[in-house]
Amino acid sequence: MSAASTKEVPLSICDLLELIHKRPGFYTIERSIFRLDSFLSGYELGVRQAGFVLYDADELARFRDWLAPRLE
Repeated sequence: MSAASTKEVPLSICDLLELIHKRPGFYTIERSIFRLDSFLSGYELGVRQAGFVLYDADELARFRDWLAPRLE
């Protein structure tokens, strides 16, 4: 095992979004696209700071690209 090994987050972004959809109040204070964006930003930062890698980061990027125009 190399010292530079990375750990992948076992939960996919799609699975996470499905969990949020089922119980939004558990993840955000209110149902709001702005709150969702804030949650996802914090999640992504927390994953990186904990030394994990999002194996489906491209999915998150595509979702955030879809989300961005709706935040304007």
